[in-house]
Amino acid sequence: MFLDLSKITSIHLSPQAFANMPNLRFLKFYMPEHNGVPIMISKVHLDQGLEYLPNELRYLHWHEYPSKALPFDFEPENLVKLNLPYSKVVQIWEGKKRAFKLKYVDIHNSQYLIRMPDLSETPNLERTNLKNCINLTCVPSSVQNFNHLSMLCFEGCKSLRSFPSNLHFMSPIKIDFSSCFNLTEFPQISGNITDLILSETAIQEVPSSIECLTNLEKLYINRCMRLKRLSTSICKLKSLHVLVLDDCSKLERFPEILEKMESVKCISLERTAITELPSSFANLEGLKDLYIGGSSLRQLNLSRNDSESLPASITQLSQLRSLHLKDCSMLSSLPELPQSLELLDAENCKQLQFIPEILSGLEEVDASVLEKATFLNSAFTLNSACVKFVFSNCLKLNEKANNEILADSQRWIQHMAIATFRLFDENKYSHIKGPSIILPGSEIPEWFSNQSSGSSITVKPPQNCCRNLIGFALCAVLDYNERIPSGFSSVFCEYRFEVNALSGIEHVYENCLILASTHELIDSDHVVLGFNPCWNVGDGDDHRIFLKFFDIHKHHTAISFEFICDSYKVKSCGVCPVYANPSETKPNTFTLKFATRIGKLDDKAASPSGTSDEEELEPRICSMLHFPRYVQCPN
Repeated sequence: MFLDLSKITSIHLSPQAFANMPNLRFLKFYMPEHNGVPIMISKVHLDQGLEYLPNELRYLHWHEYPSKALPFDFEPENLVKLNLPYSKVVQIWEGKKRAFKLKYVDIHNSQYLIRMPDLSETPNLERTNLKNCINLTCVPSSVQNFNHLSMLCFEGCKSLRSFPSNLHFMSPIKIDFSSCFNLTEFPQISGNITDLILSETAIQEVPSSIECLTNLEKLYINRCMRLKRLSTSICKLKSLHVLVLDDCSKLERFPEILEKMESVKCISLERTAITELPSSFANLEGLKDLYIGGSSLRQLNLSRNDSESLPASITQLSQLRSLHLKDCSMLSSLPELPQSLELLDAENCKQLQFIPEILSGLEEVDASVLEKATFLNSAFTLNSACVKFVFSNCLKLNEKANNEILADSQRWIQHMAIATFRLFDENKYSHIKGPSIILPGSEIPEWFSNQSSGSSITVKPPQNCCRNLIGFALCAVLDYNERIPSGFSSVFCEYRFEVNALSGIEHVYENCLILASTHELIDSDHVVLGFNPCWNVGDGDDHRIFLKFFDIHKHHTAISFEFICDSYKVKSCGVCPVYANPSETKPNTFTLKFATRIGKLDDKAASPSGTSDEEELEPRICSMLHFPRYVQCPN
């Protein structure tokens, strides 16, 4: 018997309406739905209840069943499928019922249901749907006794506060607790659970007992506003494919992944409070998709990951400061990156062919060993605050790109000088090892007027040159044929200043700058270009300006530069002073004020009784720098 309830206006059934139908096997009173919602209210009424249903029923579907229970004498021994959506049942039946053939129970949206029926004698049960049974308060422990049970749905059971402890499920099963708003503890369950959904629950932690779920493939804990902690035991889930933690606004830390997890393919951390992923995140060796849009991540370490691409949602990480992609051997492309990014480490990403436009806030780029890279975006030089570029062993960097960088190196240095002063003014300079560029090459750019073969050079600054001096441009060529075995390569530049003080006593000041460093052994000659600002030179407590250093220039003392590399021979080197050009500098800009302050210190040095007021340095940058010649001292 089939009845489309939308086709009738109203019907009243007597308690014995089916008494003369003992062989009835199919009974379906159904209401069409739109987007999962019935299009109208049922018009079937049981004013005096229902006293009889045929025991031969195989299929019972009654939309908005109007009674509190099925008839007391009904024996569901032949029933295979029981559907009572939107019903008014409080309890389907009392006590035990022999329902050996029953496979499917669907009572969703039955808001009066307070307990599940006793299904202990339904051994073949496969699926139970109790979605939105908002008054359901408890679940019997017998639910673990079904060898064929594959789905338990408690979605939207708002009154469910706990789940029986120590349940063990033998057959592969999906359990859905989503929107059980009052469920406060992670279920203490074990066995062959493949999917566990705890979205929108009140749980505060995922305990170490989760390691018992060795067959778990999908874990959804999104929109759990109270969740604060995930146990490191999650690394024991060797079958896990998907982990979703979206919108867990109090989750500040991702657990350490203490063991390799090759099965995890997708992790979603969107809109969490996580600010940094642990270095052990790299143990997620099979990770393909990472969704992190709108999260609070400030540092993202995806090093040694096998992903071929990064999620486009990475551009939504408005607080991301550093992105580590070292040894991502399969990574072939980069998406648009967030404007907040300051450090990009793409060392040894051998499949990466293209470096995208560098962002305005980027301070450091390591793109060593990009074996297939052939092009670098010209925006590297002009649009960012970057002060460190590493392109060591980018041997396929096409000749045009390489030559353009070297030919335009004066602007690179100008760019790094400006970026360095900006970082200094923002008190962020200290974490940068040294403003530098490293890339394949064997020639010092022509604009370095002070050049020398070998690793050292000495120059003599002209008199009164310090008034607008802001630093030195430095260059060294490394000979890869002269390799000294070492696990780490650093390029240093040592300064030596001979000072004639006002008292006539000669002093010598030395300073050592780490110009560049790399973990990689280079496979060709490489050029190292760098910039060292004035405040890195000399001694004293004021790291912005050293009076004695500027006295050096005023009294014509020599400056010697020694380039040292712990793994390679330095073939040649070059030095060039960098000045702010007052004629090209707008009034009240950063470097003009800096140079003015230097001038005042010069005056103070010439007249010990002179005084000067401290000036507030504005974080604005000059538009032009000047690269004059020094007089090179004979060797």
